[in-house]
Amino acid sequence: MAFTMWIQWFTVAATLLVSIAAIPNPYERFMKGPSTPLKSGVSGEPLFLSPYIEAKSIDQALNLSAVQHPLFQDVESYSGFITVDKRYNSNMFFWYVPAKSNRANAPVIVWLQGGPGASSLVGLFEEHGPFRVRSDLSVEKRLYSWHENHHMIYVDNPVGSRFSFTQNDYGYVTNKIEVGIHLYSFLTQFYSIFPLTLNPLYIAGESYGGKYVPAFGHALLRAGQPNLRGVIIGNGYTDPLNQLAYGDYLYQHGLIDVHAKARFDRDTATVINRATLQDWTGAKRVLDELLDGVEGHASYLKNVSGIASYYNYLQVSEQDVDDDAMMKFLQQPDVRRAIHVGDLPFQNADDAGKVAQKLAKDMLRSSEEYKNAIRQVYRVDGEVAGYLKKAGNLREMMIRNAGHMVPKDQPKWAFDVVSSFTRVAAVLLTSVIFVTVDASFINPYARFWKRHRGLSRASSGDNGEPLFVTPLLEAGKVKEAQEAARVNHSRIVGFESYTGFFTVDKRYNSNLFFWYFPAKNVTADTPVLLWLQGGPGASSLFGLFEENGPFFISKNLKAVPREFSWHHNHHLIYIDNPVGTGFSFTDSEDGYARNETQVGENLYQALVQFFQLFPQLQKNPFYASGESYGGKYVPAIGYTIHKKNPTAKIRINLQGLAIGNGYSDPLNQIDYGDYLFQLGLIDSNAKDRFDRDEADAVNCVRNNDYDCAFKIMDDLMDGDTDGTSFFKNISGFDTYYNYLHTAEDPTDEFYLAAFLKLPETRKALHVGDLPFHDLEQDKVEKYLQHDILDSVAPWIVELLANYRMLIYNGQLDIICAYPMMVNYLKNLPFNGAAEYRTADRYIFYVDGEIAGYFKLVNNLLEVLIRDAGHMVPRDQPKWAYVMINTFTTVRAFDELN
Repeated sequence: MAFTMWIQWFTVAATLLVSIAAIPNPYERFMKGPSTPLKSGVSGEPLFLSPYIEAKSIDQALNLSAVQHPLFQDVESYSGFITVDKRYNSNMFFWYVPAKSNRANAPVIVWLQGGPGASSLVGLFEEHGPFRVRSDLSVEKRLYSWHENHHMIYVDNPVGSRFSFTQNDYGYVTNKIEVGIHLYSFLTQFYSIFPLTLNPLYIAGESYGGKYVPAFGHALLRAGQPNLRGVIIGNGYTDPLNQLAYGDYLYQHGLIDVHAKARFDRDTATVINRATLQDWTGAKRVLDELLDGVEGHASYLKNVSGIASYYNYLQVSEQDVDDDAMMKFLQQPDVRRAIHVGDLPFQNADDAGKVAQKLAKDMLRSSEEYKNAIRQVYRVDGEVAGYLKKAGNLREMMIRNAGHMVPKDQPKWAFDVVSSFTRVAAVLLTSVIFVTVDASFINPYARFWKRHRGLSRASSGDNGEPLFVTPLLEAGKVKEAQEAARVNHSRIVGFESYTGFFTVDKRYNSNLFFWYFPAKNVTADTPVLLWLQGGPGASSLFGLFEENGPFFISKNLKAVPREFSWHHNHHLIYIDNPVGTGFSFTDSEDGYARNETQVGENLYQALVQFFQLFPQLQKNPFYASGESYGGKYVPAIGYTIHKKNPTAKIRINLQGLAIGNGYSDPLNQIDYGDYLFQLGLIDSNAKDRFDRDEADAVNCVRNNDYDCAFKIMDDLMDGDTDGTSFFKNISGFDTYYNYLHTAEDPTDEFYLAAFLKLPETRKALHVGDLPFHDLEQDKVEKYLQHDILDSVAPWIVELLANYRMLIYNGQLDIICAYPMMVNYLKNLPFNGAAEYRTADRYIFYVDGEIAGYFKLVNNLLEVLIRDAGHMVPRDQPKWAYVMINTFTTVRAFDELN
């Protein structure tokens, strides 16, 4: 009974809002009756359809609302204004695009943009409408337009949003109930012109539309709308007090440091407290200071991150070419005439601001089946598009690699999602930017080398003989050794380089392969830089060809110069390390390294011989660098040099160490659960599994049971033992180098594999018929299994007391993620630990671009590189080049202070 009375009240109230006499206004003659002629001005006049509806002149209303413009001639559409409150002359603008196919049965979707105060034409032109505006203001059709199989209605909502307007301050809505009443009034009149009442109806929107959609849906439900089938909310701002956890999210994504996180946590708690006390204005101001900015001042987020837009954290600028083009397009008189808006303003910032102002109090107001539901991988044409969870009528969807506007960023996937949903029922569509993960917890390069198994066997032909440099050095034949090591290759032109083998343990005939490139720009103190790949068991040739070496291999198998090669300003050495990696080999199982002490000793023996081979470099500054599991190798060689230098015959001039996305202190870096959850790659149920397994692995290590710890983490992330992992199964990903990619692009790697198999290449590199160890047997990892979860943190502490250290991370990595690196640094008891915990983080600019963020404390330089994954020099070569040059140049490093 109460429900029926409420429906009647709602229906009557909505009717009254339409029928009450309007106040005088500039467009009064258009409100008096349908006979008012259109003015033949340049922009035409606004078309108000309510008078035609009241006069039952439906055909005339239909004909007048047709959009006629050469640019839109292939797409049927209709637009105009519907009056939703005559008291204040409140009018809603709409643009309706009928379904392209099966019109009789096609679902109707009402699209509501967010803001509050944003135009739904953003959705039409930039996300999922039939066309988009190019920069030259021409129009092109959209491939994945939602009107292909839906009737699309775009409404500027609420009143005051862009073309929608009111003539009185009281005409603005102040809460969700009024939003629902206006939209209900709009839809009932719209149906009078366009008889779609029998078609399934869906309400959709994004952002602040997360409030509009439920408000409209609730109003329709209460009014007994029989064909309302579902609601769709994208990136919705729906339940603010439970959506304010920005601190952890921004921290996990590397956009703020621990100090900024504390500020976010503190301020969001203040917002919640003020909202609880119904101090809506005070709560909104605190939130604006944090995120949006107040009175022309930049927000705290912008100041600490340099990022002007929070719609997609891959884009630091608010500049949007599509948005600018749309704005200019809608100012054109012929367009305005075609869509029946006349000279009404669209870019009225005051009106848009009023919408938000009037809704200020509303902005922060705010099942077991869902909690226990299993999240599934959602695929579109074989691609991992995102993740789906079903619970009753609820469908929760996370779309990969999309920002605030999912249909704009991932049009194909969004089209598939909405089409699938409207064939079934209600969805909550949310998206968190990004997603990926790789298939090897310990060895992120395993997939590459395993793919090219033929590399382990030499091709038939003249492959030459392996060059063992050690006997020549022992015989004092340095010049002869240099000449023998020189690389001569018809496909490597213009690059001086040297290769060969250093014997590092004669007992087992253990030999390390090296490739050395003299610096292009040579001075007396040009640094010598060693590069070590990770794995364990990955060849450093990966770094040479794919990341920072002098060249890469083209499809015609020729060396092409790399613009930002690190050899421009460094003497660059690549060593396949440890023994058993790449071309490096041993004749005995006892020759494989079991721990980092042995790794450091073998590398040290190789470096001593290198400086014997090139004695002119002995006084040059020396730096050791590497990435991934190189986060152990680099401290290992650094610590070995540090300990041996005082009594060494050949003293290595160690000045610093650089570690990229390093795996150095496992116990303080095993924290994947929270990180993956914030990325949207796992749900809360999977996070519980991660938290539980990680705690078990840590306990195993503390009990010195490294086999147990390895097994747990292998099952969780890597899948080396069983061929799959929990992470891979729930995410559907084959790579965790960069969470923007589900799989690596193999193109360049195939060229590299083919190049290394050429007889001329093998002969030029002096490897002969020796096999290339491509991890088929994973012997290196096997023998280092007890080392995997051990820490080199104590060595790092001692090294930081004596040498400069660069520790950098790519923002998009998963396996050695930035927040995990920060966590181990926070727990590192080095001589600057107290200062590190309180030090400010600064924006790192390269040629005016925000390249990342850095923190400098004594000898420690911590850097986050934006938009880069596990292999920073490959993903952001220019920024990585500037970073390494800054670090190894003493003056530039000192200037960072």
